Amino acid sequence: MGNLGSNDKIAIGLVLGLLFGTLLDNLALGLVIGVVFGSLAKEKNKNDK
Repeated sequence: MGNLGSNDKIAIGLVLGLLFGTLLDNLALGLVIGVVFGSLAKEKNKNDK
């Protein structure tokens, strides 16, 4: 996929969270999950540098 910026990873997390939220009939929960995954990816990249 190449190098994704932290904003791209958060956006991907939000989209995936939106999809999971739709599947679970709970959009708010899905968005929270997406933000958490996006934030974890961002923190992981900070530690890798």
